[in-house]
Amino acid sequence: MIAVPELSQKINAATAKPERSADAKSAHQSIVLTGADSVTVKPIDWLWEGYLPRGMLALLAGLPGCGKSTLALAMAATITNAGRWPDGTPMNNPGSVLIWSSEDAMDTTLVPRLMAMNADLSRVQFVTGFVDADGNRRAFDPAQDIGALEEQAASIPDLRLLILDPVLSAVGGDSHKAAETRRGLQAVVDMASARNIAVLGITHFRKGSSATDPAERVIGSQAFVALARMVLVASKVEDPEGGKLTRIIARAKSNISADDGGFEFFLERSEIKPGIWAQGVQWGGAITGSALALLNEAENTDGHNDEKTIVDDAVEFLQNALANGQVPSKEVEAEAKAAGISVATLRRAKKQLKVKSVKSAMKGCWMLELRTCSPNTEDAHQKSVSAFEQVERLRAESTETEMEL
Repeated sequence: MIAVPELSQKINAATAKPERSADAKSAHQSIVLTGADSVTVKPIDWLWEGYLPRGMLALLAGLPGCGKSTLALAMAATITNAGRWPDGTPMNNPGSVLIWSSEDAMDTTLVPRLMAMNADLSRVQFVTGFVDADGNRRAFDPAQDIGALEEQAASIPDLRLLILDPVLSAVGGDSHKAAETRRGLQAVVDMASARNIAVLGITHFRKGSSATDPAERVIGSQAFVALARMVLVASKVEDPEGGKLTRIIARAKSNISADDGGFEFFLERSEIKPGIWAQGVQWGGAITGSALALLNEAENTDGHNDEKTIVDDAVEFLQNALANGQVPSKEVEAEAKAAGISVATLRRAKKQLKVKSVKSAMKGCWMLELRTCSPNTEDAHQKSVSAFEQVERLRAESTETEMEL
């Protein structure tokens, strides 16, 4: 009689599949190559030639209040009513538009603005929710529902544009990390390609980023800019004489067309119904130049970063904070943080003002005070100090330096 363990071993040996050697495995693997002569080339399919391509992701970035959302709605209106683009080219056939916005209300803002720009409202649909297999409804989440939206888009054969406002919401993870941003945006890019629609993502500039490359001012990871085939930027034009406020839209990056130039535009309010007013876009003339030069001129900067202004603000903050004498260092740092002043900027301001750091014997903490020239004769002469006091002072200054670094 065969023992049970022995019988089990024999059964396993009989039924086991023979292992393939490493050479056998590699023999079944290969790289797919495509010859250039087998590729059928095709032109870019434009909604607005040179500015808004179909089948791709585009970004529209700018500071708050520069008119980004209204600009996006102006493009939607042109698409739905087969109007003309700012350069005079026609939208030959009307199309439909999908809009997801987490920042503006449909009834008081979005629809009134569309009406102010003569959009065909029957061709505009808002993405307002998601219903699961059990019939439960929740808010639409671009970070996880783009796949379901793409399926829904199949029922809109003339769909031409999807607006995501803000596009940051399409990233479920940390939007400042390239890998997570690429992973989150890939579904958006795939939808644009699969449905041959333009996807326009609305986003913001980073604070304190003026006078730098406009594409690098886009908030979040640079993967946003890398994945977008077109990056448009918008800005107000500072008018020292207080005239009519002009705004501009310019190309900051393009992989598929010219990457400079743009157009002026104005935001004008009109009464769409009795007592209901809404703003719309009125286009101006074409403008030339790089996006950096155009934004520098619009924002009234001289082409240099506004770091000096930032430090000047921190200097003024310190002067006010220390005007009445010594203040605990931690307290000053907390107030500076609340005022939006970084530790590095605060350190530069302290150096510029020659702020003293002294250890309080009574409070047991570091105190900050302004260096002032006292009229007191006694203070005007160096006091004699013992060697021990000198060592203690040097040790304290060394400790404070380490604390600041």
